[in-house]
Amino acid sequence: MKPIQNGNLKLNITKNLKTIEWLKAELIDGVSSLFKAMIPNQEKKIINALVRLIIAAYTLSRRLGISYERLEEELDEQIQKLIDDHHEIEKWFGDLSALQDHLQNRKNF
Repeated sequence: MKPIQNGNLKLNITKNLKTIEWLKAELIDGVSSLFKAMIPNQEKKIINALVRLIIAAYTLSRRLGISYERLEEELDEQIQKLIDDHHEIEKWFGDLSALQDHLQNRKNF
């Protein structure tokens, strides 16, 4: 991230706040797009909506001062906690362990 110069501080704060509001709207729009695509089971649109949600979440994290690394550390911790707590998704399908393995394999790649 570029350092803020004194003369542009107000402009940068305003721009950051507008960007945060825009990203919040992107999240809501992404959820709406996902739900609409799920009705007729349009795989490409479902994937696009999910990707938009992931990008918006990561970008919002950064705008809120949370690094991508910190976000992913918390993601890893939450997944492990859900596995340890025997979350229903894990018990029924093993999805959380599969996600944990996938993320770990990406890090090792």
